[in-house]
Amino acid sequence: MSIRDLLSLCVLLGFASCASLDVDRALENLYLDVPAARQEVEASAGYAVFSSFSLHPGVLSFASGKGEAINNETGERTPMRTGRLGVGPGIAIKGFYLYLVFKDADAFDDFVDGRWGGGGLTEASLRFGEFGGDVEAMTVLAEGVEAYRWTHTGVALEVLLAGFRFWPTGP
Repeated sequence: MSIRDLLSLCVLLGFASCASLDVDRALENLYLDVPAARQEVEASAGYAVFSSFSLHPGVLSFASGKGEAINNETGERTPMRTGRLGVGPGIAIKGFYLYLVFKDADAFDDFVDGRWGGGGLTEASLRFGEFGGDVEAMTVLAEGVEAYRWTHTGVALEVLLAGFRFWPTGP
C-alpha cells in the first residue's frame, strides 16, 4: 500500500466517522481512557459529544464534525455541528471524538445557543482501529467546561492554537 493509498483511506474513514455518531459508544471509549470522566459526565449539568474529521497540512488546521448536546436534567438531546480553524506547525489527517462536559447549567445553555470558543492542542497519534495509540493535551478557554478528545482513526503530529464554533442544527 502506497502513502497515497493510505492517505486516501484516512480521508474516507475520517469522512465516514462524521457520517454517524453513536454517543454511548463514543462515551465508552472515553471512559476506557479516562475512567474518572464517567463521574464527571454523570454529575454534570450536561455534556456534548462530537465525531469530527481534521486535516492539518502544515501551518493551518481545519476540522468539522457533528454531534449532540445532552441536558442531564431533562434528557433533551440537541443536534449540533462544529467547525475549527487553527494555526501552528504540524501534519495530521484523523477522525476524532470531542467531549465537552459542562459543570453548570448556564455554561451548558450558552453552549447550546451557539458560541465561539478557543483553545490549544498538542498531539502525537497513530491509530487505526485497535492498532496504535496517542498522546495529547488540550485546553479549552471557556469557564465551567472540561474538554476531552480521543483520536479513533488517523495520524497526527501537531501543535496549534484554534478557534472553535458550535451551533445547533435544529430539532
